[in-house]
Amino acid sequence: MSPHFSSYYDCVTREDFELLKYLSWHVYPFSASLVKNNADIRRKLASSTSWCHLAARAVATVFADKGLKVADGKFYDIQWTSDGPPMLHYTVHSWCKTKDGSILDVAPVGILSFNPILLARKDAVVNPEWGFVTDRYAETDEVNGQVECHLRSEKFRNGYPVYVSLLRNVRQQVDEIMKKGSRKKK
Repeated sequence: MSPHFSSYYDCVTREDFELLKYLSWHVYPFSASLVKNNADIRRKLASSTSWCHLAARAVATVFADKGLKVADGKFYDIQWTSDGPPMLHYTVHSWCKTKDGSILDVAPVGILSFNPILLARKDAVVNPEWGFVTDRYAETDEVNGQVECHLRSEKFRNGYPVYVSLLRNVRQQVDEIMKKGSRKKK
């Protein structure tokens, strides 16, 4: 289980990369075990438009001591049509931001991923031929009404406390295993 990180490594701070590795050890086993043997949960997550809002808020809550903040906004993508030119399309989305401003997306759009992804800060210098991947993320208040609708939904109200509780338990267990491992190395 190796974390996903941008190939423009120099644009991501060492602290953000270490945070990605740390979170990967927690979020991946938690999410994978949550859905491993439960087709109903897999189906609900795959079809849930609230999943990113729930996941970003739960991770930012459980790992608040790591300086994560929730960002709401638009994720831009190109939508291809069979009868016309491609169109710019957006999805209302939530993600986490690190203290250094990098994007840590715990529920990437279009992917049922159990591993967060890390993208460089907007002010990072990136090879121009790649473009700025972070430009696909636009934090904006325009979507607050739509996000609030998800947050008021019964699915969110019922799921969020359970998700946070389970994630806290996983964090406690993984942190204990990591402590034992570091003691053995000494």
